[in-house]
Amino acid sequence: MREFLLSIVSPDRTVLEERVVHVRLPGAEGYFGVMAGHAPFFTALQYGVGEYRRADGVSRKFTVLGGFAEVLPDRTIVLADAAELAEEIDPDRARVAFRRAMELLQQPLSEEELAEAKLALERAKARLRAIGEQV
Repeated sequence: MREFLLSIVSPDRTVLEERVVHVRLPGAEGYFGVMAGHAPFFTALQYGVGEYRRADGVSRKFTVLGGFAEVLPDRTIVLADAAELAEEIDPDRARVAFRRAMELLQQPLSEEELAEAKLALERAKARLRAIGEQV
């Protein structure tokens, strides 16, 4: 399989630059996959788990917490609001964040607080899913 360059960047760092044969990303309209030679497009990303596979068969997961992706025939660039590799995620911290968000959503909240709590829950879910936990 042909390789292409996958770059994942957030405002504070370059999360990943690696040659891959496939990447799966959480697009605003659902998950999509990219391989070398893909037709160019630009799309918004939602909170979710991405996954890529290298030519040697190794697959890795990562979180994408919003942003955009630019797909080109020889490169895919993820401009994420936030992103992290699965191995960077602290499972205990992610579980605590999930429980905290669930508890917060049980309380009466303003519209702004409700929106923030829902985003916190989605962040926690993405992190837990990236490390292989069911939520």
